[in-house]
Amino acid sequence: MRKLLQDGINPDTVFVGSDGLGKPLVWSPMHLCCEKGREACCRLLLSFGANIDDIDRWGHTPLMYAVHIEWSRLVALFIQHGADLNLPERQGRTALHLAIECSDESFIKMLLNAGANIDAHDNFGRSALWRAVSEDGHENKIRVLLEHGANTNKYDLQGNNTGGTPLLTATLNGREDICRELIRYNCAINITGEVKIAGVTLSISPLQCAAYVGHETIVQLLINVGAKMLLREDLSMLDSDCSALILEAMTCVPALMHLCRVRYREHLGLNLSKQLSSMAFPVAVLRYILMEDILQTQNN
Repeated sequence: MRKLLQDGINPDTVFVGSDGLGKPLVWSPMHLCCEKGREACCRLLLSFGANIDDIDRWGHTPLMYAVHIEWSRLVALFIQHGADLNLPERQGRTALHLAIECSDESFIKMLLNAGANIDAHDNFGRSALWRAVSEDGHENKIRVLLEHGANTNKYDLQGNNTGGTPLLTATLNGREDICRELIRYNCAINITGEVKIAGVTLSISPLQCAAYVGHETIVQLLINVGAKMLLREDLSMLDSDCSALILEAMTCVPALMHLCRVRYREHLGLNLSKQLSSMAFPVAVLRYILMEDILQTQNN
């Protein structure tokens, strides 16, 4: 390869192959070297001016290839050489979206520490956080995204309110653990969105969603953290045990201190942690505002 490059061959020369179904596949030398994990060859190509952001037929860059094969040294190399971290492929996904599928969260950390847009969305309006929440097995990645300030209230479907938020998605999937993490970072608990339940599209809040599908523990969690219990539905449409929990809660008067912290959290919004860190509250008060008495589990 070095001899060819020294003789003047274009380092971005396109190779055309076939996918076996009659459709052409187009690669640059950089893509091929990435796919094979040839770090030395990638370095050589870069030294001869190869386009670090070259794209294949699907819009995938060498950085995306490196993330996909989980080759950390290649990812670091491309970051060091100024690869565009936020360049979208044809479906609008960035390298950060692809990093959700990696075996651990290290690639997410690498990209975020290098300045990747944490809230970039694909053609369906889905952020990396939304994607991680919608699939099983990404708990640690979700925590990393939340720690780095991912927007917990971002809708899918181009960011309009006809989609679902991460909390609504986690509720629909029955993931109480993820609901707790999202609430810990002060996601909006009363925001509505559209989800499909039994083939019917409904515009509902997380509490209503949990009651529809029968996730009692999530219903109780949402009640405890101050979700509004405005039920306009026919109660017969809700899970009977969940509707009983809600009706019982509606007859109880919450403590004034609890109502104050709920409203205070609503006021601070996604800036909760940042704002609290600058305030001289006693530790016990901070923990109360953070709802540690509700959100902590036995495993914490």
